[in-house]
Amino acid sequence: MTDTGVNRSGDGRRLPDDGRSIDVLARRARQLAAPTATATATAAERYLRVRLGGQSWFGIAQMATHAVVAAGKIAEVPGVPAHIVGVISVRGEMVTVLDLPLWFGIGQLPREPAAQTPEAEAILLVEGGGMTVGILVQELGGEFACACASLAMPPAGAVVDANYVAGIYEASVTVLNIEAILSDPRLVVNI
Repeated sequence: MTDTGVNRSGDGRRLPDDGRSIDVLARRARQLAAPTATATATAAERYLRVRLGGQSWFGIAQMATHAVVAAGKIAEVPGVPAHIVGVISVRGEMVTVLDLPLWFGIGQLPREPAAQTPEAEAILLVEGGGMTVGILVQELGGEFACACASLAMPPAGAVVDANYVAGIYEASVTVLNIEAILSDPRLVVNI
């Protein structure tokens, strides 16, 4: 004897075959397939808001961020460009520390060799371009989420090279392209 009005799934379960049940199942499938607020929020990338010097705020993608460490003793390295502050040891690994405002050409004049490291709250460890470096951070300003498509283009004549900028967030945060910065061959120092 066969069941009427019932289909069998590949695993032997009974599936309804009447029009009303199929409509209900189709509606449920559409509801489940629709993007949720959570799925939409995860499409936006998360960024750390940091002050790198002066009064400027910058955004750095959390995906590029490895860790935040306390700004402690930084060992100076002789014969390196001014934007390389020195090195720190992180879990036994030597990590170069950069002063990005100096790299961008918007920081203070180069320090005297015996001068103290600039005041910093933390060192942000970031990965990109096949390397991990530390970035001096004067202030941590929390985090924000935004889709890359919603970032404004940097204005002409911006103080930071447009090649290093992913965009401008809410007209006040310059979102940096860490991969582009760390891939710049000028960061490699052969001494």
